[in-house]
Order: sequence, then structure tokens, then C-alpha cells
Amino acid sequence: MSRLKSELNNVISKSLMIGQSKREYKEKHRGSTEGKIFGIQTTETLRATANQFSKWAERKYPDLKIRKITAEIVNEWFKEHEKTWSRKTALDKASDMRNIMARAERIYHKCKFDPRALQEIAGYTEKVRDKAMTGEDIKKIRDSFTARGSRSEARTALELSARLGMRVNECVDYRNRGSCIDIVNRKVHIVGKNGKWRDVPIRPADIGFMTELKERIGPDGRFCGNTRAESMSRAIRREMERVGISKEYERTTNHAIRKFYARERMNEEREKGLSERNAWEIVQKELGHGDKFRQVLYDVYIGQ
Repeated sequence: MSRLKSELNNVISKSLMIGQSKREYKEKHRGSTEGKIFGIQTTETLRATANQFSKWAERKYPDLKIRKITAEIVNEWFKEHEKTWSRKTALDKASDMRNIMARAERIYHKCKFDPRALQEIAGYTEKVRDKAMTGEDIKKIRDSFTARGSRSEARTALELSARLGMRVNECVDYRNRGSCIDIVNRKVHIVGKNGKWRDVPIRPADIGFMTELKERIGPDGRFCGNTRAESMSRAIRREMERVGISKEYERTTNHAIRKFYARERMNEEREKGLSERNAWEIVQKELGHGDKFRQVLYDVYIGQ
């Protein structure tokens, strides 16, 4: 592990209060968390950003230490990703770096990072995930993995997104294991954002795949092993480049696959006689967005 990566992760580790009450802590400290981290999801998000930044910095600034990180260096990192990150991703990364460096100041002191100097996220497109992948293109990616004999866990992530509408982060979440796959009742129990669980049905055409996955990983195995979400997204993107479809989905990967799932499921529910609204409420819940109708989500996944 590089020194910078170690320092960034040290900042996060020393801020952890997992399992303790955030509310009680704030009551005892005049309403402030004092930079403490209470949530597992927050921890994983900050670690992912720290690791991603440190990997980039190792290439650009091999001798960089945490005290020497400036907003200008972080802005340079953002600039390199204008063509691959959505506006939301860029804003999230900026927020993560502010949070990490604010905690770093408490631990390492005299850091040069000035959060006010972070660039405005203006070069990123507002609407970048506006295209659903086609079934034909998913088949091309699947066939490419198979033809090369690839053993990448990205193959599993591709299938889970297309068959269950799962996010890449959900595919690697340590709480999503073989025991969550219920072949008898034809459903998968998925933990998503903020620890919220949902049941997603296993469709008849997917029983074979889900049975094989459950047998392969066992009850305690993760869906996609210990692979990181970023690594799997990049692996799927590389396969898209191999089959010549990456430009069709220039700024979207997993979300385009989730849109494919959403539209397939909408058609299935509509064929049962459900109204557009009722069908979408079912699909919206399966995607991990709750079961209360939200027009904006309908427009994003179905209406465009």
C-alpha cells in the first residue's frame, strides 16, 4: 500500500464510530459529530474515493503526502474524468474529498487543502445516464466474455444488473451473499443503499443462472467475490469497447443496463393488466427506489 493511500485510510479509520449512536454523540458534543463516521455505507464510500484518488495520485504525484494535497491537485483529478463521470459522480467525489480532508486536518494538522478552492463542477453534463442498453448489446457483451473465456466477476455483475436490476455497488456488498438467493420462493433478498432491503423476483428464464450462482458461491459467498465496484465497471466498459458499443453509451454503463431491466419488467407487469402507475411502483421498488410512485424516476427510466 502506498504511503498516501495508507494516510487517507488512516484518517477514515481514526474517525470511525460504527455501531454507536450518532444522535447520542451529538447530544453530548453540542450537536456536532466532530468529524466522526457512524455509518458503514459512508465508510465504504469514503474509502472507495480515497483509494481511487490515491491510485491516480501515485501515477501523477508519486511522492505526494496527505499534508501536501491541495484543491488544485484534486481539481486536476476531476478534470481528467470529465468525459467519464456524471455530474452527480463529480459532486459526490468533491463532497467525499472535502469530508476526508476535513478529518485529515484534525489528525495530521497543517494540511494545505482549501475546500473553497475546489472548482465548480461545471464541465460535467447534467443528464448523462439517459440511454437504456438494448438486449442485443447486452448479448454482445455476454458473448464477448464467454468467447474470451473470461473469469472476471464483471460477468456476474453484468448478469445481476440485467436479470435483477442490481447496482454494481450492490453486487459487491458484503451483505449480499448466497444465502440471499431463495430458489424455492423464486426471489433474491438484496441489501441496497443505506442498508435498505428489498426482494426481487427471479423470473423463470433466470432460474438456471441464479441456481448455478448460488451453488458456485455457497451460502456465505459474496455475489461477486471481493472485487471492487469500480473495477467491475471498468471491466464491463472494456468489454463494451471490444464489441464496439462503448460510444453508444459514452457516459453510462451499469445504469444503462438497469434501464434495460426496468423496461423489460415494466412490459411484463403491463402484460398482466396493471396500469402504468401500478406497474412502475413495482419496478421502482425492485430497483431500490421505494414503492411510492415518483414521477422523476419514471421519467428517467421509462419516459425518455
